[in-house]
Amino acid sequence: MFKDHLGSILRVTNTTGTTEADQSFDAWGRRRNPTTWAYTGATAPTQTWLYRGYTAHEHLDQFALINMNGRLYDPTVGRMLSPDNYVQDALYAQTFNRYAYAHNNPLKFTDPDGENPILIGMAVNAVVHIVMHLLNNHGTFENWDWNSFAASIVIGGVGGGVGGIVSNLLPAATSAATAFSNGFLTGVASGLASSIATSLIYKESFENAMKRAVLGTLVGGVVGGTVGIISYKVAPNTKPQPKPANTERTGTVEVEKPFFSPEQPADDGWDFGYGEKTLYRGTTGSENGKGPLFLTDDPDYAAGYILNEDKLVQVKIPMEQYEYWARKGFITTQYGINASTGQSGLEYVVTDIELKRTIVSWFKVFNK
Repeated sequence: MFKDHLGSILRVTNTTGTTEADQSFDAWGRRRNPTTWAYTGATAPTQTWLYRGYTAHEHLDQFALINMNGRLYDPTVGRMLSPDNYVQDALYAQTFNRYAYAHNNPLKFTDPDGENPILIGMAVNAVVHIVMHLLNNHGTFENWDWNSFAASIVIGGVGGGVGGIVSNLLPAATSAATAFSNGFLTGVASGLASSIATSLIYKESFENAMKRAVLGTLVGGVVGGTVGIISYKVAPNTKPQPKPANTERTGTVEVEKPFFSPEQPADDGWDFGYGEKTLYRGTTGSENGKGPLFLTDDPDYAAGYILNEDKLVQVKIPMEQYEYWARKGFITTQYGINASTGQSGLEYVVTDIELKRTIVSWFKVFNK
C-alpha cells in the first residue's frame, strides 16, 4: 500500500508487485483520474475492499462525501457538512470558520479523527472520579465533593491537552516498536502534566509532588505504550504515514536507511510484498566520483557503457523504498543515448551523494 505525505492511499499492489488499484486526489480530496489527473471520468475503484483513500478516510462515493469520523466532509467544496463544536484557537482566525477543513491548508494539515484530546481527558477523569467515589461509598453519592470533581476534570483536561500536543509532534508509527514509543512518550507527557496540575491544585509539598510526578510519568508511559501497540495492531493500515520512520539526516536531505541486507538473495523475503526494482550499470570506474550516478533498468543498454575490465552490476531495491526516494527527488528519470553504441534507454539518476554511496555499496556483479 503506497501513500502520499498526507496518508492518502494512492496505490495498492499484490505480493508480486503487480498494481491492483490506483487512486488520485486533489489537494482537497476530490477524486481525479490517476493517469491524467482530470476530474472527468474519475470513478471510485471497482474493488469493494478499497473504500479508503484521501488521508486514509472512508469514502462514501455514492454521496461524493468522505467520512472524517467526527464529521462528514465534502471534497468538492472543501467544507465540512456540520460545524466544529468548538473554536480550537481563539488567536488563529482560520478556526473561527467552523465549517473549514484543516485550517484551509489541506496540504499541511489533516483531520485524522475529529477528537479533542482536552475534552477526552476531561471526560475520562470525570468518569473515573465518579466510579471511584461510588466504589468507596458503597454505590452511593454520600460525601460527594463538587470541588474535588471539578479538580479531576481540570487535571484530565491538562493531561489530555499536553498528550495531544506531544502526539501531534511525533512521526506516524510504522511498526509496533514505534507505536509503543509514540504511545509511551505521549503517556509520559500526559502523566507528568496531570501530576503537576494535581500538585498545584492540592498545594502538595515538594517531596510529595516529586513522588507523584515520578509515579504519573511511569504509569502514563506504560499505559500509553500499551494503548499505542493495541491501536497499531488493530488498524495498522489506516494510520497516516507522511514518511518512513527509519530515516537519518545526511547534510541537507533525508536518506532512508536500508531496511534489508544487500547480501540477501532476491528470493529471501526482503521485498516486503511490494515487489522490487532491478537497476543495472556498466561500471566505468567513476562510481565513487562526485558526479551523479546513472543507472538503467535495461541490462543491454547498461552493458554498452562497460570499459576495459569493468563489469555489468545490478542492485535490487524494494519498491516501497524506491517509491520513497523518487517522491523525495533523490532518484529522477530521463531518457539517454549512448554516443558509442547509439542505444537509447531510460536512465535513473541518483544525485544525492549519500544515497549514491549507499547504492554503490549494494552493487553485485552480474556477468551477462
